[in-house]
Amino acid sequence: MTYKVTLKPSGHEFDVAEGQTILSAGLASYHVMPYSCRTGVCCTCRGTVLEGKVDFGMVHPTYLSEADKANGLALLCQAKPLSDVVIEAEELEGLAGIETRQVPCRIAAIDKPSADIAKIKLRLPPMKICASSPANTSTCC
Repeated sequence: MTYKVTLKPSGHEFDVAEGQTILSAGLASYHVMPYSCRTGVCCTCRGTVLEGKVDFGMVHPTYLSEADKANGLALLCQAKPLSDVVIEAEELEGLAGIETRQVPCRIAAIDKPSADIAKIKLRLPPMKICASSPANTSTCC
């Protein structure tokens, strides 16, 4: 069974298979939504359920309280639709149309400016043109 997700304010729609998260289905449908951890602990992917029902997933109350859930907030990396839903969520329109894909690469250098930050320089195969996204990923054309 699949459910339809409609994003507001853009009006974009995509289908989500039963058991699939809203974020993963949205990204697979080329809707660029902000995310970071994909494990429900950073709140970057938070959206508001305006219509329909979702399974909020295994989210610690520190990151999504019962009051947040009652107000319709959901972490889209964990939320799975239980019906067709309308979600108010940010989309990164500047990246629309850029298809993401995996590209083999090698680590060229690792710089640690502090104990909890690592800057990784990657060496890509020849003739790959890449654009960085705000979500700390690179897309290659």
